[in-house]
Amino acid sequence: MSTPLHTPQSTSSPTQSSSPSSQLDTAMASGNANMIDGTKQPMRNYDGTEMRDVQSNIVFKSQFLSTHPVKTDCKERVGYGGKKFTYVSGDGVIRTMNAIFGHGGWSTQITMERNVLCEQDERKRWTVGYLASVRVTILNGVSHEDCGSGEGIDPNK
Repeated sequence: MSTPLHTPQSTSSPTQSSSPSSQLDTAMASGNANMIDGTKQPMRNYDGTEMRDVQSNIVFKSQFLSTHPVKTDCKERVGYGGKKFTYVSGDGVIRTMNAIFGHGGWSTQITMERNVLCEQDERKRWTVGYLASVRVTILNGVSHEDCGSGEGIDPNK
C-alpha cells in the first residue's frame, strides 16, 4: 500500500461560475480544482502508482489540493517585533504544483510589483517593503491571481 503525502479532507461539488478564474476559485475553495473539466484524476506517487489515503481510498487531485502543506515544505522566520511566521517554501510550492499538474502544466506571471517602503533607520539599516500580485495559470487556461507583501532589513540598499 502506498503512503500518501497529504491527508485529504472531505470535498463537495463546485458551483457554476461564469469566468475561468472564478471557476478555479470556486473549485479550489470546495476542494474540487480538477473537476472543472469534468474529470477525476488520481494523484500518482513518484513510482507511478496511485496515491492512497490511510483507508486505501484513491487520492484525487482535487483532494490533494484541499489538504494542508507537507510539514517539510513549511518554513519559519522571525518577522517584525520578533513575531514568528510560518510559510510554504518556494521549492515546496513548485514541487506540489509539478506533482499535481506536471512539469510544464502550469505557469506563473507577476502582474504587479510595487516598492511601498524604502527608508534607513537610526542604525543605518535599510528597510524595504514590496507588494506583488501573481497569476498562476494551468495548462487549460484556468488561472488564479492573488497578492502578497514582503519586507527586508539589511545594511545595504
